[in-house]
Amino acid sequence: MSEGGVSLDQNLSESLGSLLLCFGDIEIDAGWADRIPADNEEQRKNKIFLQMEESAKQKDLDERTKKAATGLYKPPTEEEEIALKAENATREEKIAEYKFKSKPKPPVKQWIRETSIHDLLISLDRMAEYDRMLSDLSKIPFDGWSNEDRVLKKLNRPYIKEFVELPEIQGDQNYSSDKDIQKIVEGINDCVTIPDPNESAKNAFAVTLFCMESMFDNRSKDFLKYAFDMFPDRDYLIVTQPHTIAETALLNKFSIVPKKSENTFSHVLYVLHRDQLYEQDMHVSRTTKADLDQIQSLIESSGASTQKTEDYMKQITNATTSFASPNLSFCARIENQVIATFMISKDVNLDYYISHFHIQD
Repeated sequence: MSEGGVSLDQNLSESLGSLLLCFGDIEIDAGWADRIPADNEEQRKNKIFLQMEESAKQKDLDERTKKAATGLYKPPTEEEEIALKAENATREEKIAEYKFKSKPKPPVKQWIRETSIHDLLISLDRMAEYDRMLSDLSKIPFDGWSNEDRVLKKLNRPYIKEFVELPEIQGDQNYSSDKDIQKIVEGINDCVTIPDPNESAKNAFAVTLFCMESMFDNRSKDFLKYAFDMFPDRDYLIVTQPHTIAETALLNKFSIVPKKSENTFSHVLYVLHRDQLYEQDMHVSRTTKADLDQIQSLIESSGASTQKTEDYMKQITNATTSFASPNLSFCARIENQVIATFMISKDVNLDYYISHFHIQD
């Protein structure tokens, strides 16, 4: 806009993009691009000096050419020739110095928002419409709309206020297939109230107060089983505490829930599923033929393709039934239910590890 002759205030030019995005809802394409930084004060001065030196050089050349054309040119003496060469050399050095100092800086990566003239004009019309609306609502003091309307009429662009009909609001809408949730939603008549969920949707309980002598802190996890026993219909236990407080042994089995960027809550959220308590009942042993059916069901439930499932089962079966297999298969179980499986290799380059680690120490 500046290159097109539009004069903008410095403060306005810096915030114009944000104004167009906020109030004009302008359409943009955002992305990274190479941009040459603006000239600093030193670069601008050297560009002026460069222009002056080049103008003086061209002026001297034009005068000599004019004298030669009119026959008034007198060849310089040897001393004048030496002085002229020295003057030209000094001038060329200055020109080279000014060119170097006024040279643009290398391009840098900048996050830019590009738009078109068409979208810019539409955005300006939207901003004008928004200003008129605020004026009609007495939110901003301005009484010059009549003058603006007169100018627009002379430009054959009279202001026409358009009315856009809003879609009709349906009286009855189905928000959920759950009758209890549907009833709760239908009872909301404002945008502030947060209703309590129905009992069927509640699946967690919270620890609101916990005190433990420090010397017995490592036994605090023993409370977890009895806590879940008091709420047999809940699957999750939640705890919050300020991030400045050190974690106790109670939280060792909990998982930290990552915060959202816009979250201003000063506490850390911990969540524990009741199945995590089965950890103490888990044991690992060699895979047997009786475990193969459960292992296949476990692999299939993980979303593996049919081909991968067949390949995995072939390797596990071979490691379980053949002594010649280079692998050994193991299973993790809880109450005779296979929850995990893994294989380890028999072939270990022991000499390699001995040479790199203090294994025999």
